[in-house]
Amino acid sequence: QPALGSRDREIDKAVVVHAALLSLFIRRIARIPTATPTDTPTATPTDTPTATPTDTPTPAIVSCPGALPSRLARGMNGRVSDEDPSPVNVRLGPSTDFDRIDRLFPNETFVVLNGPICDDGVAWFEIAYGGGALQGFIAEGIDAYFVEPIADAPLATFGDTNRIRGECRRLVIDDDFRNDSSPNDWFVGRSSRSVVEFRDGAYQITLGTVPGVSQVTSWGSLRGYELGDATIEAEIRASQFTPNVAARTGLWIRYQGEEAFLAFMINSEGNFYVGVYQNRAYRDLVNWRRFDPIITENEAVNLLRIESVGALHRFYINDQLAAAVGDSTWATGRVAFMGSSDAPPAIFSMDRIRICES
Repeated sequence: QPALGSRDREIDKAVVVHAALLSLFIRRIARIPTATPTDTPTATPTDTPTATPTDTPTPAIVSCPGALPSRLARGMNGRVSDEDPSPVNVRLGPSTDFDRIDRLFPNETFVVLNGPICDDGVAWFEIAYGGGALQGFIAEGIDAYFVEPIADAPLATFGDTNRIRGECRRLVIDDDFRNDSSPNDWFVGRSSRSVVEFRDGAYQITLGTVPGVSQVTSWGSLRGYELGDATIEAEIRASQFTPNVAARTGLWIRYQGEEAFLAFMINSEGNFYVGVYQNRAYRDLVNWRRFDPIITENEAVNLLRIESVGALHRFYINDQLAAAVGDSTWATGRVAFMGSSDAPPAIFSMDRIRICES
């Protein structure tokens, strides 16, 4: 990737890949559900930040070591400075190591979703733009500011926060499976019980009917990363996820293989579970328990987050703390996505996963 130059901009304005950007725009819009913004969780997720008047005070400004003093923070409205006529790169992640996915031109506006994320003396911010339909990362500046806050603009309210926006100290992966692929080594394959593949912009598990098996279960793991102290966030959904079926989905962490892992699961009755699977049996850490923030609707997105530091693990569902437990069975391990149903065919989708190491 090109090094970060003045404003992380490409000077050659003539090379604009209109078809690729249009495809990205259409794809993003198609995957973003709509909802009425609200200050409390609702049963309908939304990805679209909406700027509305609020009495919320200006958030505290945080600056990155070695970077220009930040002028932006989460919830602020901003725009590209017009002091330089060249555009600002929008990247897939918070570093020039990530691909450029778009460009913003002078005076184009955006809403800050998250940040700053510090990388080698540069402050990066996750933003929504294009009416909230598109997201990406921009650098705030180097030697000079690329972007600026919009004076006196009200803070944005985000409503139901079924999006990944938490702090990230060191990004490991941020995978949204665009173009039905991934740069990472996820298991894909076909068996008598399931097909695990990249499909419809997600990492997807499709369960089939297995003779003599009432509850079909399948999973896929991320290979190549042994995680210890880490935060794992994932947007997941299921084609059938209402109380009339017995469905569960979630993440397995500290994964050693199919016989050994720490499970964090939610089910279609609105319950969650935490337990250690070892020696072909579960040891309950939190037995199935009702948790109202779980959304039990077909294709509804639930955001799971796990924060692990040593033997302490905190489990969040749709930004609400569900449980904190201690377990030191394994110090490190991989991560896997799973789905289980008594009514196949059933499809379980992970639309995005982000992993940050502490």
